[in-house]
Amino acid sequence: MRKRSLLALMLISLTLVSCKRTSELYKEFAYDTGRFDGNYYTEYNNVDKLEIASQTDIDFSIVADKTSNPDPGKFLSALSIEDQMNSKDELLSWYSDDPKEGYDKDFGPTKCVSRIDDSFSYGILSKLYDGRVHCDGYYAQSRVQLNKTGFGTFFPKEMKSAKWFGVSVRSSTNTDGYKACKAVVNFNFTFYRHITNSNAVDAYKVAVNNVTIDLNNSIPHGSLLAFYYMEMFSSVGLDYNELTNGMIAMSMDYELVTVHGTAPGEKEKYGELTDDMTDETHPHFAIFLYEMFFGDSTWI
Repeated sequence: MRKRSLLALMLISLTLVSCKRTSELYKEFAYDTGRFDGNYYTEYNNVDKLEIASQTDIDFSIVADKTSNPDPGKFLSALSIEDQMNSKDELLSWYSDDPKEGYDKDFGPTKCVSRIDDSFSYGILSKLYDGRVHCDGYYAQSRVQLNKTGFGTFFPKEMKSAKWFGVSVRSSTNTDGYKACKAVVNFNFTFYRHITNSNAVDAYKVAVNNVTIDLNNSIPHGSLLAFYYMEMFSSVGLDYNELTNGMIAMSMDYELVTVHGTAPGEKEKYGELTDDMTDETHPHFAIFLYEMFFGDSTWI
């Protein structure tokens, strides 16, 4: 018998929220204000209240240079060819991502979590599970804008298994400068797994450092940063089958390291970028998160 009273209360509150459509929960364009500094999503949704029994830190920066935003007809670097093919053994397109017409043609709509389990189709964060991996003219409606402190969320169901994890990301600023640059970012992804007969959880914090992504690109396409759970957990001698079974929540945060490709005098003209939304003296940098994938996952 699992004693999970605290976890149960948190999950019940999440279920009450996730059973409502986004428009019912967030009136008057919350997180879609038309102002860069008004669109940050910083909620941890009680994930930060979890009792951590133990935390395992895993540096898996080996996958950083596999982050990619391929042109039409090209493969994603982070995943095997097999995991990018459709039912006809044709390459799924990363470049297009039509949620309605793109199933078995486009990567996002085919691999998204809401396609696996429709419990991910509700609430403000449902935009992270709908298969839309790019802006596509929907702007804040298609993404979550993150400060360096990131965000956290409980899953609407408990994970039973998963093959890989991935995010579609790019970056932007609230200044007219830094056009068509590259940002180098350190990411942390923390996964929380419940412990049998306990109110506590085990946390697995995965660092992927020195990831290069687009900054203020004229074509606002996200890049896929991804890794296989088996490779990640086995890198520290852990069993991924055991540890993906029972995950109930995750969180994400980041740090801006540097920016490449700036024009001469650009930093002096516009100011040094900061990833801290509370800084009142420098232009702001933010991560735009379009999608979170839990590849080939099952949920109970």
